[in-house]
Amino acid sequence: MWIRRYDSPALFLDRAREFLLQAEAENGLFLRMGGGGEAATRPLNEQCYLATIEHSGDVVGCAGCTPPYGLNITRAAPRALKILLDDVAEKYNSLPSVRGPEPTVSDFADRWSARFRTHARPIMRMRVFQADSVRSPERLAAGALRVASERDLPTVEQWVTDFHEEAATGIPVDPTRDTRRQVAEGRFFLWDHSGPVSMAMFGRRTQQSVGIGIAYTPPEYRRHGYASTCVAALTEQLLLSGATICYINTDVTNPTTNKIYTTIGYRPVCDLSNIELVAAQHQL
Repeated sequence: MWIRRYDSPALFLDRAREFLLQAEAENGLFLRMGGGGEAATRPLNEQCYLATIEHSGDVVGCAGCTPPYGLNITRAAPRALKILLDDVAEKYNSLPSVRGPEPTVSDFADRWSARFRTHARPIMRMRVFQADSVRSPERLAAGALRVASERDLPTVEQWVTDFHEEAATGIPVDPTRDTRRQVAEGRFFLWDHSGPVSMAMFGRRTQQSVGIGIAYTPPEYRRHGYASTCVAALTEQLLLSGATICYINTDVTNPTTNKIYTTIGYRPVCDLSNIELVAAQHQL
């Protein structure tokens, strides 16, 4: 078993794609790496890390890091994690966090903490759901799905900010830059009932799947069925447009969102955790 490093997303995906597609919803972050096109072929910054774990000619795990963000890993066996940890430790003497599927990510975090005397502190635990068909919500909300336009930018930007704050995702957000681009690309959809009341957006497509990245309803519009109707309508549209599966990540501790998605045809695939690796002197 050994590690192979890559200097561009394109070379990495050429080697790792078959492995990643075995669990496409779980590995969506890696499959979307580089955004496709010319950007995927550009050499990585030397501070970045991108690798496959290999055994008997097959890929058995993947990892990537783009500082100042943490390490992302795929599911892997304990023996593979030991080799990965040794290689990552050659590249970095500290990591802010590690994100990946359970129980792999907790195993890696514990191993890293034991070596570098850090404390593994869970930031967020998410559940990945996927759907290949849609059921109508138990309560079909009034209104209609429409693509967000430039005139909706103030609303969408505020809701994106509110989503990240409420979900405590820990993801730095520039709503003006990111949302303007995504709205221009037609990725944001609004459920409109005499004005926007809920929203959902989809990310970049992979070979056969597409992820719903943000689904948000402001508190004043909740408990009317807008969220489930909005996500169901967008999921149906994405499946009709050629996607084989849609997937979405939810906060494990939020029973409302988990129920919403299961009632419209989503089923749980795995749990992902984002674990902070806190230096000993910063522990409380």
